[in-house]
Amino acid sequence: MLSHLDLRSQAASGRSASLPGLRGHGGRLIASEETAAIVEHVRAGGPGAMRWGSGQLGPSDTRYQALDPDLAARALASLPSPTQARMEGLADRIRSDCLLAAGREREHELSPGVRVVHRRVAVDRVGLYLPSGGSTIGAVSSLLWYAFCARAAGVRSVAVAIDPRSPESMHQLVMAACHIAGAHEVYSVGGAEAIALLAYGSGGCDPVDLIAGPDDQESREAKSLVSPDVDVLHVARTRAFAILADRWANPNLVAADIVDVAEGRSWRDVFLVTPGEGFAEDVVVAVQARLRLGQTHADHGEAARDPLGTVALVDDMEHALAVVDTCAPMDVAIHSAYAWSYAARIRRAETVYVGAHSPFALRSLGLTRPLVSTTPQGTSRREVSPGDFLRDARVVHCTRQGLESLSDECESAAHADSATPTSAAVAARWETSIAHSRTHDRGR
Repeated sequence: MLSHLDLRSQAASGRSASLPGLRGHGGRLIASEETAAIVEHVRAGGPGAMRWGSGQLGPSDTRYQALDPDLAARALASLPSPTQARMEGLADRIRSDCLLAAGREREHELSPGVRVVHRRVAVDRVGLYLPSGGSTIGAVSSLLWYAFCARAAGVRSVAVAIDPRSPESMHQLVMAACHIAGAHEVYSVGGAEAIALLAYGSGGCDPVDLIAGPDDQESREAKSLVSPDVDVLHVARTRAFAILADRWANPNLVAADIVDVAEGRSWRDVFLVTPGEGFAEDVVVAVQARLRLGQTHADHGEAARDPLGTVALVDDMEHALAVVDTCAPMDVAIHSAYAWSYAARIRRAETVYVGAHSPFALRSLGLTRPLVSTTPQGTSRREVSPGDFLRDARVVHCTRQGLESLSDECESAAHADSATPTSAAVAARWETSIAHSRTHDRGR
């Protein structure tokens, strides 16, 4: 259930003092032969590789189904009013957060007559895939975060692929979320077929510029295979939750947070860092009591046999802060009367929950963004943002006078690299009539 790690009298510097489960997963991701065959079938087959319909999916009979957008609207309308209201509230919080993070352009003058505009240009088309595993609220929240980040960035088209193997209750809520998020296309297709469809297009589905969304093993493998041809936003493999508590915190509240995080996850995700040895023992007892009462769907026997969560004992709260920053968990909850002052010193967490009344459970209200990575192994971690759907670009404008001021530097650089064409390209500007150059600049 919870193992103990005594870090007292150990300096929290470098990874040697890290909690072991917080380290990234290394190694190269190897796709299965079946996944590789499906992706190659769609990549090489062109527009006719995937056929409309439903049925057994495989490289020799690959099908998908485009869903009528009205189905999403009807799915939302069919929900009970309280459920609709909760989904709309969740969407409003996520939408507002995304819009605040979507600034995209700045300009400065390098020298007189030389102006550079730094732009962040939205990708044109994004594909989101939702696998069948995981919780319903997690699927809905992830869809809204990815879709609203994309739309806040200015993405023109968002296509969503939903695994048809999802439970009916999840499917209805996800369809309703598609309508709220403004998804332009929805497809019923799962696994490697979904990733290949989004990457290469087929039939009525055009290829996308970037693929994002939650992962399962099959889709992670497929994403690694299509990544040479399309940008992929992978999901980070581990979202670690660290709890920082002094010896006067309430052990029952800490235990409730630990059990909540363990629900649907590995106990490896849970870490308690505290200077209170007696307090840590009280937390373990409280966790065991909650498991016996059946307050989680996690396997009690498995949790007891396989101690993957960690209770780290430290010298004091200063040491605790150093350990947490060394480990760099994505989420930190602080249980202490001095929680606010400690929160200001946490430098490497994405979300910090301050005080006894700020449980990790608030993440289900859209207050925690999905984690993404730029590598298939998921070893680099950050929260998704509108910036993930933007590409950096520059617009450079130089007047004749500006180019004249830089001509010596251009000539020197060309000479150093023996780049005669570069020098000639600059010299060609002086061969143009002054009148023509002035007219051209006024046209700008």
